Parts: sequence; C-alpha cells; structure tokens
Amino acid sequence: MSRRAFLAGSAGVALLAACGGGEEASSTTSVGPTTEAPRGPSLVKFFGDDLLAAGIEQRATFGVADAEGVVSGEVPPSLEFTILLEGAAIGAPITVASHRDGLPRPYFPLVFTVPEPGFYTAVTEIDGGSVEATFGVVDLAQVSVPQVGEAMPAFETPTVSDGRGVNPICTAEPQCPLHDVTLAEALIEARPVALLVSTPKFCQVAICGPVLDVLLAQQASFPNVRMIHAEVYTDETTETLAPVIDVFGLTYEPVLFLASSAGTLAARLDNIYDTTELTETLQAVS
Repeated sequence: MSRRAFLAGSAGVALLAACGGGEEASSTTSVGPTTEAPRGPSLVKFFGDDLLAAGIEQRATFGVADAEGVVSGEVPPSLEFTILLEGAAIGAPITVASHRDGLPRPYFPLVFTVPEPGFYTAVTEIDGGSVEATFGVVDLAQVSVPQVGEAMPAFETPTVSDGRGVNPICTAEPQCPLHDVTLAEALIEARPVALLVSTPKFCQVAICGPVLDVLLAQQASFPNVRMIHAEVYTDETTETLAPVIDVFGLTYEPVLFLASSAGTLAARLDNIYDTTELTETLQAVS
C-alpha cells in the first residue's frame, strides 16, 4: 500500500474531517470510513497504529465526532480517559484538556505509558454516555520514528540556496521563512531546534498549513529556537517522497521534532498541536 493510500485510509480520514469540515469521521474503533453514522458522539483517533510504543511515555491525539459522524467543534473543556487492556484498567484515569488555540477544530492530547504491546482501549464519557476508541501499541523496536531522548538526525534539509532535489522547498503560500539553514547546520549552533515536517498544499490530513502557521506565530517569542520546515514530497506530482521522510522513518504528517541545544530529541508533537501546547513545549526545551 502506498503512503498516500495508507494516510487516506487511516488517521488521515479522521483528521481530514477534524480540520477540513464536512467529511465523515471514523467509527469509535477504526479510523477508516464507516457504513453508517454513529448514534451519538464518538471518539476518533488522529493517529495510526504504527506510531505508539510500549514502555515509554507516548502522546495520542483524539477528536470527538457528533451524531452525524462529523468531527465537532463543540466539545467539553476536558475529558477523563481510562485506558483498558482486555477490559482491565491500566493506571489511574487521566484528565485531558481540549486544545484548539489557533486551529479550526479541537483535539485532546492524551499522554500515557503502557507496559507492553497490545490493543488498548481509551474510554471516556461524553454527554452522559460512554465512548471508546481502540488503538494498537507496538514494541519500541518496531517504531521507526525517533523517540524522545535519542539524537536528532543531522540531516541536510532543503534550503533557499540549495533545494537538494526538492522543488518547491515550501508549498505554503507565501513560502514560509523557515528554509535558511539545513537541519545539520542548525544542530551545530548549540541552541534548541524545531523541525516541522509538513506539506501545506498536499497534506492528506488538512492540518499541515494550520500547524505551520501556529509555529510561525511563535518565532518572535522564541528567538533562541532555530525553526525549520521540510516538505514531504520532492515535487508537486506528489509521487516521490522527500529524503527527510526516510531519514525520520515517517508514515504520517505533520510532525514537529524539538531538539535541545545538545542535539537530543526533547519532544515530538505528532499529527496536530495548537498554540497552547506548542508554547508549553517550546518553553520546556528553551
């Protein structure tokens, strides 16, 4: 299966509905298309099952769909999640605030750690009814994306002066200003680095542009953080993935990697983030 087909048939469906509006969201247990509308609110995943690893802290983002299956902009200020494995609760309930600052639709970033691989269920209550979403967690060795605590790959990302086979180097309109230096050059500056991998024009989940705007809005507030943007495809045919995708082992977009001044990956925000969550993360790594 091609990467674009994978995205369109998995997390992309739910997140497209979340941020594009008017599309049907997924069912409570799958992020694929549904054959009938849910009878009430439902919980939808904004991520694929190849992303989450056992044994270390993970971040999984969820949305809430209304009775028609459309991801809603009207959600509770917070939800209390319980994570189940084979019907048994893993740890204490986790209260998660909704986030939407600077975005068209809200989401809930659930941060948790589970001890072993398996199929888990996130359960919460909405409008007096229980809703759930099942998700997979795999062995850490099976996750290709760099984890917090590992070294940020020193990769020569495209720049204005050298596209390195990527054209255009930025599909935002107008082109964003985050293409002055390569990631490798930024890492030797001994200051925090934020690398956003996204494609505003060709995003399969309709959120690449908004999260780029959220990042750009923080430039003035965090002048010590070197911010870089890298596109997903080599050109507008979208037939060939840019080298950054293989280097970081990505099967999804967008994703923001944040490295400390020592070049160690300090945080990773997958799929979606808002101004509040980004600001808190930048403050932690600055």
